[in-house]
This record gives sequence, structure tokens and C-alpha cells, in this order.
Amino acid sequence: MAIDLDDLDIRAKAKDFHDQFLLARNTPEPPQGWRTHQCGGWCLLSHPSLPVLRLVSRDGSHSGFALGHPAGARGRLARGDLELPAEAGAGPPSAAAIERWVYGFGGRFVFVVMLPRMQRLYLDPMGTLTAVWCGRRQRVASTPTLLLMDEPDHPVFRASASDFPRRRPNQFFPAGLTAAKGVRRLIVNHFLDLSGWTAARHHPLCAYEEVCDGEIPALVARFHEITSRQIGAMIRECGGAYLGLTAGEDSRRLLACARNHLDRLECVTVRFGPDHPDSGNDLDVSVATRLARHVGFRHRALQEGACDSGASRDYLLRIGYSGGPGKVRKFWETPMRHLDLCRGWMIGHGGEIGRSHYWKRLPLETRPTVTDLLEVMRLPVRPGFAEALESWLAGLPDGSPAFHLDMAHLEMRVGGWVGAHLHGAAPFRVNMLPLCHRDCIDAMLMLPTEFKAEGGLAREVLKLAWPELLDLPFNRNGGLGG
Repeated sequence: MAIDLDDLDIRAKAKDFHDQFLLARNTPEPPQGWRTHQCGGWCLLSHPSLPVLRLVSRDGSHSGFALGHPAGARGRLARGDLELPAEAGAGPPSAAAIERWVYGFGGRFVFVVMLPRMQRLYLDPMGTLTAVWCGRRQRVASTPTLLLMDEPDHPVFRASASDFPRRRPNQFFPAGLTAAKGVRRLIVNHFLDLSGWTAARHHPLCAYEEVCDGEIPALVARFHEITSRQIGAMIRECGGAYLGLTAGEDSRRLLACARNHLDRLECVTVRFGPDHPDSGNDLDVSVATRLARHVGFRHRALQEGACDSGASRDYLLRIGYSGGPGKVRKFWETPMRHLDLCRGWMIGHGGEIGRSHYWKRLPLETRPTVTDLLEVMRLPVRPGFAEALESWLAGLPDGSPAFHLDMAHLEMRVGGWVGAHLHGAAPFRVNMLPLCHRDCIDAMLMLPTEFKAEGGLAREVLKLAWPELLDLPFNRNGGLGG
């Protein structure tokens, strides 16, 4: 879909870029209604929907920002100043101490730490509040569109509908690539050094070891505890929330974790239009409706909204051309027509790691190659993809093939595709993946691969939290063959 450059005013469009930000060395002209913050020679521009909290050192000095919705250990979203951890003595905190502290939070966030000897940007554990960066421009933003806000003649805005990935469902740029040459996506588990403009892996530094059978119940219980706590934090903030419910494992597992909050939760299933005859969506609607009658919770089936070329164009602008506009009807048009945007919105993405989704698709016995990764992610061979994937593989610690495929799913599919599309989602008060917590991810990565592939995590969580949800089978495959 080519953009009419004569009509393109990114700054004017950006006034509606919900939950987005731009961090720059200079002071750009902000879009209408955006807020401006200063710290350590940096200027942060933020959409008014995006909370911006101050990070403060022990002496009270302003030492950075926390953007978004960090969820704390007490089941609340952080609001107000956050104090950085203090080392013994008078010295500044180490990078390891900062990282332990940051990843004690779950939710959807970006932390920008600005200390005299350390200026770094950290993503949340699933990269659901995304960041792209360019050292030459000395800017970081939530999307390439915002980073290139002052360059409306940039080639990325001239691409046609046939260019990757405009019209291809579920396609994305892997291994930190974006649609704009020279603009990189910060990969999950990597930090951005704002002084040297380099990104580096900080987690994991060694592969996860799978637990024995006797240790599984403790991991399942921890997974349930954290997920339930995160759901509660969002509901307390918003007064209520919606859960996107399908016939699959991931959303039903979330429903089980949300059992204590049913009085303020409503499940919704989007009924696709006639142009998706083989989507398997009828099964989603049928199973979700039957579940609601069987165990008792609020549920609605919503008719998918229509959209025109203008809505698709605006969607591509909001997500920074990081995928096609295929989610505009489900993520934007349908909620805008039917739902209360003052509430929270949650979906089960990220849960695929807990069922070894990529390994089931390609059960390798040796370390994956670039060709394997392209196959399992169902991506075409394109210029730059092989080199970026080789570099990503080289930066991973040694481990099992299943570990490498799970990391590919977490760092590229979730961080590079799901995170990007969340910027196109309807402007609910809070959009969140409740599984976005380091402890949840650790639990999924430590569970035995065969246990996950056989649906063990969903089965055991439901047994623990809401056994009646097992009375109806899961849809094991989406689309044709589901």
C-alpha cells in the first residue's frame, strides 16, 4: 500500500499513537498533545496515554524513566517515582543489580537508566512495549514511524502493497531488522547502550536446564501465581478487563488464572467475516460459547469490523510497517465498535513458548541453522535475513535445539511481531500480555520439552486453578486442519 506523500503528516498522525514514545539527544517538535520530559541531556516525548515514571537514585537525583505499566510484586501497577537499588557503601548500583531490580517487575514497560557511568534502555521480558533505534540519528522510539517522524520522504513510506511484509499475514522482520534501513529493533533480552549505540545480550547467559518430573508442580504453581497476580494488577488499575478467548490452550490457561477476578472480567471472541472461510474461527466461537455456559463466566462473540484503505494505512503507520495490516479489523476496528476502552485488554500471546510451538513444528535434533529458522518462522529468504539470523544464533549460549527454537519464538516472534502489533491495537487503558514476567518465561523454558509439546502446562494449570475448563477439548491447530 503506497502512501500518498502529499497527504502524509506523521506528526499530525502521531497525536493518536497510543502508548508510544520518542527518546532523542536533541529536542524534536512534539506531536500535538504529547508530553515532554528531560533527563541527563535527553528529551523524552510521550503520548499522554503512556505513563512516564521517574527513576531516582538514593540521593533523590533524577536518574531515568520507567515507561508504561510495570507490575510489582504486590499486585499493583507502579505509579509514582521508583527508587533504583542501592549498593553497599556509597557507590552506584552495578548493571547486575539494576537488571535484577528491573526484572522483578512484570507488565508492559521500557526502563531508561541514566546514571553517570551507565546509560541503558531495557525492554520488558517479552518486548511488548517495543523500541527501535538508530545511532546515526541518536534516537530511540517505539516504532520506525516515530523515529523517522521528521523524514516523511523516507523510502519506508513509499513502499507498495507488494513489498514485504505489507500484504502477507503473520510476517515480520527477524533478528532486529526493520522495514527501514539503518533502523534496528531492540531484541528481547538485550539492552541498548545509549552512550555507544550498541545492543548486547544480557540474558540468558547460559541455557536453561529442563527440570525433572518431580519439580514440575512447583513451576506450574509459580506460573499460575505470577500470571494471576498480573491479571489482578491490570484489573485493579482499570476497574475491569477483557480477555480474548479462543478454542486454544493459551487463552484458556489465562482464563483459569483469572478465575478470582471473574466479577470484573468479560471474555470476547471475534467472529471473522465471510472472507476468512477456512480460519477455524467457527470453532473458536463455538467452544468459547459452550465454555461460558458450562462453567459460568461472561462472554460475547463480536462480529469482526470492516475497514477501508485509510484504516489499513493508519494501522501500518502505528506499527511502523513491522507487519501487514491484517490485524486492523480484529485488534482495532472490532474493539473500537463494541468495547469499553477505559478497561484493560489481555491476550494469551507468549504462551506458545509453554507448549514448544516451534519445536513441534520442526522437532530438530541438532542446533538449528538459518534455513531451519526461516522454515520454522515461515519467513521468505530476503536480503539481510541470513546475516542477521547468523549473528543472532552466534550470540545465543549453547543449548538444546528446543531451547534455541523457544528463544527464537520469544525474541523474534513475540518481541518482533506481537509487540509491534500491540501498537496497532485499540487504545484501551492498559494493553498487556499477563505472561510477560521473567518468572513466567523461566518456568516455561525450564519445563521438559515433551511435557510442553503434549499440552502439559495448560493441563496442569487448569487442574490446579479450574478443572472444569478441561471438560471441553482444545483446538490443537489454527486454520486449515484445526
